[in-house]
Amino acid sequence: MNPSDPEQAPGPVPVGDLRASLKELDRRDWWLWITAIAVLLLLCLAVFSFSLPILRQAEEPLRQQQLESGMKGLFALVLLFAVFALYQQHLVKHLRATLQDKMAALSELHGRAETVERLSILDPLTGLFNRRFAVEFLPHEIGRCDRTDQALIVLMIELDGVARINKTFGQAAGDAVILAFVRHMKKAIRSADLPVRIGGDEFMVILPECGFDDVSKPIERMRGFVWTHEREIIPTDFSIGCVEHRRGETTSELLERADAALYENKRYKQGSRCHP
Repeated sequence: MNPSDPEQAPGPVPVGDLRASLKELDRRDWWLWITAIAVLLLLCLAVFSFSLPILRQAEEPLRQQQLESGMKGLFALVLLFAVFALYQQHLVKHLRATLQDKMAALSELHGRAETVERLSILDPLTGLFNRRFAVEFLPHEIGRCDRTDQALIVLMIELDGVARINKTFGQAAGDAVILAFVRHMKKAIRSADLPVRIGGDEFMVILPECGFDDVSKPIERMRGFVWTHEREIIPTDFSIGCVEHRRGETTSELLERADAALYENKRYKQGSRCHP
């Protein structure tokens, strides 16, 4: 799964396959019971047919009565077995229907759990991953970069003037400019990079396998962002802090340096220089 794509999610539990297997098993059970009953009936008919000559040749009424009683008893046993088999099949079918209902309920609960999990790591406005996911994802990315001896860049970005836009044009306009900037930012970075909304007008971009020589390109592509409101073009700037991961550095230490670089850029507007 590509972590930069929030739309990707683990596949659902294969409940449909289990249901299909249950239906197939149910069908086979029915054929099994029908076949067993048919065989028993044929066996009974065969025994009856074998006894016909004896019945015709029997001269003693008692013997004939005994044979008839035995045949009736055999038929009664076969009929009783058939009724019992049908009753058992009815019980099995009822149990399987109950199991299918429970599986459907379990599948629904699983789907709800996945939805809750996704909502807990996604920003509701932009659809980007939130800070919680970034904090959980960064240690894995840091470990991978340390093992492969590859560079890792973290950008901290704060969109300037959102509070002023909210005050001037309203909250909906502030949300619109944030969404427009997210679309602009996604076009500027690679598909392997991970954009994250920290909160409000603050964003983070994790750039794996990216060093000082390469990070200037996406930053420059982000520059020149403008926002159009009611046919009025409003240039919107942003502050950015850029740091490169140091070997042995923890996630919290890396994020602290990124926050400090963002604060320094906001204070002195020193451009987009990365801090080793």
